[in-house]
Amino acid sequence: MFPGKGHSFLAQWSSFVLPRLYQIAECEKHPDISALLQLAATQQGDSYTMTMLKVLIYVLPPTNTSRASLPSRSSVRQAIRYLVDIVPIDTMVSSLFCDLTSLEGPESVSHAQPYILSVGPLEAPGRQLCIVFPVDRIAIPLPQEGLSNALDKLFKLLRVFELGYPDQLASLYGFLEHLYGLEMTPQDNHDSPSGKGSKVLELLSRLHMPS
Repeated sequence: MFPGKGHSFLAQWSSFVLPRLYQIAECEKHPDISALLQLAATQQGDSYTMTMLKVLIYVLPPTNTSRASLPSRSSVRQAIRYLVDIVPIDTMVSSLFCDLTSLEGPESVSHAQPYILSVGPLEAPGRQLCIVFPVDRIAIPLPQEGLSNALDKLFKLLRVFELGYPDQLASLYGFLEHLYGLEMTPQDNHDSPSGKGSKVLELLSRLHMPS
């Protein structure tokens, strides 16, 4: 899938994107972002990646919030679970499968979409990562992968099989599309001056991505 782009993404993600995102987020002067950055400064590996993904959701809000009104801590906590969820190490992955007919409400489609699951804390010995397809009742194990690699694989699966993105993460995935050099998937409000697309482009302009 996307020959060569995975390596390029992972190289830029770790060495450039996350460090630059850290610098940009410092300018936000938001207490929740500041707390996350302080935490990230003490972390490494998958825990650091997870914290910076939360920062990215703050910078690219999951809803049409303005730059002056960043998302709440609870909305970020909810949004990140559509991307990465962490469960106790004794959890049976099959217990997380679901039937689409059992899901109700406007968020039912998002709950049915694939996501990364960490069985056990991210840095715990014996922790297992997998990509869960709740409705298809499938889990793809990633025994040798870190969180960044899992993100790379999840994004490619969503693109190749045209599964769409959870609304709560439309901006984040739009940002990833740019990092992969792909055309942005049409989403509501992408063309609106105050919509998700403009926030993605604003962040990209501040990143000054290397060619």
